[in-house]
Amino acid sequence: MVVGKLADDLKKTRKFAKLGAVGVAAIVAAVGLAPVTAGLSTLSLGAVATVTGVEIIGIITAASLGLSLILAIYKGYDVEYEAGGKVIFKRKEGK
Repeated sequence: MVVGKLADDLKKTRKFAKLGAVGVAAIVAAVGLAPVTAGLSTLSLGAVATVTGVEIIGIITAASLGLSLILAIYKGYDVEYEAGGKVIFKRKEGK
């Protein structure tokens, strides 16, 4: 079970679990270029958010938590969101 700020951050990344390879690649490219371009590529986050349907705050959260970790969590666990900001992870059957 996760509570607090991490639970709130994970809620913002729910749409990542449903993204296809192209959407994930677009987000990785936009976020990955930020350090190289001194942050100028972050201007493209709006366009990436529009194309993928993921909110900009979700993209920023994914960048800080690590997109690979987020995708692994959503693919390997059933995620339940409860009142009060709790997030419960149950390992999927056969995993």
